[in-house]
Formats: sequence, structure tokens, C-alpha cells
Amino acid sequence: MSQQNEITYRQAIQRVVSELTGPISMDEFVRRVLEIRPSKAKNPRQSVTQVLWEHEDTILTRLDRNTIVPLHAVMPGVRFRWPLSREEVERGALHLEPTFYGYLPRSADPASTLSLIDEHGKEIKVREIPLQTDLRKDIEKLAENLSISVDEIPDAILQGTHPALDLADWMRAHQVEEADSILFTIVEWGETRRVFQIAHEPYAQTESYLDHIFEQSRLMESTLFDMLEHAQDEALWMHHAIPRMHVILNGPRDLPGLHWTTAVIAGNRMLFDDLFIFYADSRRGLAMLGTESVLDLYKNAEAPEETNRVLRFKVWYRRRRSRWERVEIREDQTFYELDAIIRLAFNHDPGDHLGGFWKWIRRDETKRFREVPVGVVYPFFPDATAINDRTIAELRLEVGDQLLYVYDFGDWVEHILELEAIEEPEPKVTYPRVLPKPRGRGRKRAS
Repeated sequence: MSQQNEITYRQAIQRVVSELTGPISMDEFVRRVLEIRPSKAKNPRQSVTQVLWEHEDTILTRLDRNTIVPLHAVMPGVRFRWPLSREEVERGALHLEPTFYGYLPRSADPASTLSLIDEHGKEIKVREIPLQTDLRKDIEKLAENLSISVDEIPDAILQGTHPALDLADWMRAHQVEEADSILFTIVEWGETRRVFQIAHEPYAQTESYLDHIFEQSRLMESTLFDMLEHAQDEALWMHHAIPRMHVILNGPRDLPGLHWTTAVIAGNRMLFDDLFIFYADSRRGLAMLGTESVLDLYKNAEAPEETNRVLRFKVWYRRRRSRWERVEIREDQTFYELDAIIRLAFNHDPGDHLGGFWKWIRRDETKRFREVPVGVVYPFFPDATAINDRTIAELRLEVGDQLLYVYDFGDWVEHILELEAIEEPEPKVTYPRVLPKPRGRGRKRAS
């Protein structure tokens, strides 16, 4: 067997990427790989791409569907910041998480993967230590400036014992104080090794360009949200998303915004864990039981205007659109009443089984929707998590909006509600009500 045939797709991909100095089209990339590693497969392109995306978070990313970008060529020079907490300064330590979320390879061992150098290029010895922390008080001021609540920040970030890097000597040498920041500049982005240069930024210096920092933070958050809207799934793999975010932004490389995790929290549209970035309202299916309703996302917003306008919905079985009804309900009436009128319209048991509502939200300009839980109606007994007494007005619906309604969480009978009109109430009419169907040729008479 020739040496050429002994080369794997992985090795061929690594070789091509190592020779790149900038973006390349997918077609050209595949052509170069197949020159090194020819294939007799029926679909050689698919053979290459299947292996290609295993490296997306380490050596390459996608600028778009048809453009590949080598990370070793574009990530050097990227900057990000980390404001230091009281515990970090007192212990002379730097949190590994979430400071390096998205910036280190998966399951990275800092001792072998992470290298730090100072502003003079001198290597700083990396030693991992545990750090017990409670950041709640430290970031209350920052949270207030961003108009968010500390309660919205995951407890995993605020409290507990976290892995950290020992930077005591460096912090003493630079007289680092609480709320100062460390600015990171990526020097080298390798598949298994990352080099970062660190610099001290006093808080007094930061104050002079806070507006710039917040603007860059909003730009990061909006970029990530746009990526999430166009993602195939309703989540972003963090190790893919953060490098790609920087490639899309192509900077800034002078004064970065807040750390991306803080920007995400401030935007109030997304959440994250140690692997994924996802919609803040992304609970789906039965997982919504016992959770906050999407109605609570509006808790800090101005209350809706009290009104008795009438909402007219067309309702049909999700898997049988020909079976439909129209119902009307006032905005100031409750989800319990909406649940009851749908049961009446479709002859469902009025006194048994749970009912649940989800709002369908279009993901950007795509044809995909996500299901955002509104809440559960308990027809037979009250429950602290129920939305029985919440009014329809709280959902702030507009004409064209759609809801998913599920009757009986055992049989899971799905209905679609589409808001057709918002009108003034008719005199001497009792709401909610089921509208009679118009009679005519080809029309089914109302029962």
C-alpha cells in the first residue's frame, strides 16, 4: 500500500488547514483534501465533511455554509476581558470557568493546554488550585448597571468551589485590586495548545470607556443570538460558537466588551451552561411542569393595558387541519377560560386532564419555529405553578401569532391556535364563546 493511501482524512484535513492563511470555499477545501487523500467512495465530498466537522471547534470554523476559516490564522489578536472578583484578588487566583468558556479545547487540562505570558512575553507558570467563592455581592453593582437581577445569574457561577489558576505573584506585581480586569489577547490557537497574553486594566481606567465596553457587549450578544436563531437545533455548542462569533465580528481587537457570558446574561434572551448556549425560554414538553411560565419573562416590563378587546382564534387539530373551530375570548379573561372553551369546542372532557399552552415564535426569518412554554391549566384543583388565573392580555399577542394547546398530557392531543383578529366586544354577547361555522357548499355545518 502506498504512503499516500495510508493518509487518513483527518491527517489530510489537518495538513490543508495548516497551510491556510485565510478563508477558503468548501469546494476548494474538499478538492485539496482529496488531492492528498483520494477516495473511491460514491460521495467523496460527504466522506470529507463528516470528518471535517469533528474539528470545528479546534482548528476551523464556518463563516457561512460555503466558507471555512482556519482558526490558527484568525484567532491570534482576538481580545476578551475578565473583571476580577474580591475572592480572586484576595486569593491571587483566576477562575478557569467561565473565564475560558469557549476558549480552551473540550476537557482541557490547563497544565498541558493553557499557556500564559505577560506583557513582556515572559511565560507565567500555570498551576491549578481550588477556589471557594461567592460572587453575589461582588457583581451586584455591575448587574444594576446592566439592569438585570443577580438572581438571573446561574448559581453555578455565583457560588461553590471552582477550579482556578494561581496568579498571586503576577497580581501582587501589578497591584491588582477588586473590580480590576484582566485583558486577554490570544497569541496562539492550536488544536491542543492555546497561548494567551494577559495585561492588567485598573477599574478607574475602565470607567473612562464604559459606553464602548457596553456597546461591544451588545454586539457580541446580538451576534450570538443571530447564530442561535439560525442554528439547526435550538442550542449552540459553546466550543463552536465562541470562535465563530469572533470570526464574524472580525474584532474588536483594541478594547473588548464584557466577557461574553456577562453579555449573554445582560441581554436576557439566552442562557448557557458549561456546554451549550440556548434560549432563555427554551424549556419544552413536560419539562415545563414546575417551571416559570414565559409570562414571567415580562415581569420587569410595563404591565399591559387593561382592555376587554376580543381575540378571535381559529383552532384546529395539529394533525388534522380539516377539523377546526373558531373561538372568541376577551383579553381580560384567563387561560382557564380559554382552556375551557377549547374543550367545549372539541368535545373534550371539561373536568379531567391537564391542558397546556405554548407560544410559537418564528426563529428570525427562517421557516422554523420554537415552542415557548406559557404554562399549565389545572381544571380540577389549583396549583402554585398553574396559569389558571393569568389573563390572555399578559401574553401580548398580535394578529398572526400562533399558540400550541395540548389537551391531556397522557394522550397528548395537540391543537394549533392562530389569532385572526382583535376586535371590540359586541353588546349583549357572553365571552368566551364558540362561533358557528358559516353554512355553504363544501362547508361542514356547526354541530
